[in-house]
Amino acid sequence: MARQTSASTGFRTPLVLVLVVAGGVAAMLTQPTWVEGEAVGLAGNIAELSIAGAKASPLSLACALVALAAAGALSLSRRGLALACALVSSLAGIGIAVSGVLVLLDPARAASSAALEATGSVNAPVDVSASWPVVATIVCGVLVTIAGGLLMARTRVAGGGGATRTRYTRHAPTDEVGSAKLSDHTDAEAWDMLSLGEDPSDARFER
Repeated sequence: MARQTSASTGFRTPLVLVLVVAGGVAAMLTQPTWVEGEAVGLAGNIAELSIAGAKASPLSLACALVALAAAGALSLSRRGLALACALVSSLAGIGIAVSGVLVLLDPARAASSAALEATGSVNAPVDVSASWPVVATIVCGVLVTIAGGLLMARTRVAGGGGATRTRYTRHAPTDEVGSAKLSDHTDAEAWDMLSLGEDPSDARFER
């Protein structure tokens, strides 16, 4: 049992470390500028836009914090809770990656609220582009997803192996007791008892 616990901790520790690092970096990457460019107002005035990740995609920051919380719980939890935390962290990684991809594919949509505030026009023309933190956030999301998936798989395998060993360990003493009981009688005595309809391994007939 101690060996099983040590092996479980051994594979879990580096993966939890990946979750902490990737989730922490993803959270920090929501502070720099994700989308930058210009918006044109109704009077032709041009407004400079610089939108941080937390404002361009609030989902990214929320998922990064969830991944960090799940990593903390994983380091302290047992198999049942560890599976749930690994699943949550994997879903959080997907959320981080998807939020980055959406901004990368359509930065103008992410800048729409900032353009409205800057120009006062709902459909103000914008010329914006996504910056490097968006790509870095996607990479972090992929790492969190992979680490969470590996933790789920390895935790299930480790738990299944432990259940198998426990089952066979439980049966072993029964077989030893039965063998000990049979060894209390000679072969001739055992055959005589069988011919009389008695069980040689029955404790009532032990010598």
